[in-house]
Amino acid sequence: MKNIIYLILFFFISFCLNTFSQAQNIDIKGQVIKYNKFEKSNVPFNKVTLALYKLNTQDKSWILISKTISDENGEFYFYDVPVGEYYIQVNKKKNFKINVIPIDKSKYDYLELPVLKYK
Repeated sequence: MKNIIYLILFFFISFCLNTFSQAQNIDIKGQVIKYNKFEKSNVPFNKVTLALYKLNTQDKSWILISKTISDENGEFYFYDVPVGEYYIQVNKKKNFKINVIPIDKSKYDYLELPVLKYK
C-alpha cells in the first residue's frame, strides 16, 4: 500500500514539474508615439518598422527575432515570443529594452507593453 502511494505521488510530482517547466510563448502588444513639434504633442507613430532583437550573450551579436509595422494608431504586435529579455528597435535608430514575462493566458491574450516614446 505504501508503494502505491509513493508511486502516485511520484507521477503527480513528475506531471507538475513537466507542466510548469515548459516554455511559454507570448504575444506582445505595444504602441509607439513621437513628438510632433507643429502640434506640440505626442502623436501615434504610424507605419514605422519595429524589429525585435535578442542579444547573443556568447559573442555579443544581435539576433533578429521578428519585424512588424505599426498601424495608423501606432500599435504593433509581435507573436509567439519566448519568455526572455529583448530589444525593440524603432525606425532603425532607437532601442527599447523589454522583458517578456509569463502571463496567465486564461486571463490575458497578450502582454501589453508601456508606450514607447520615440524622439
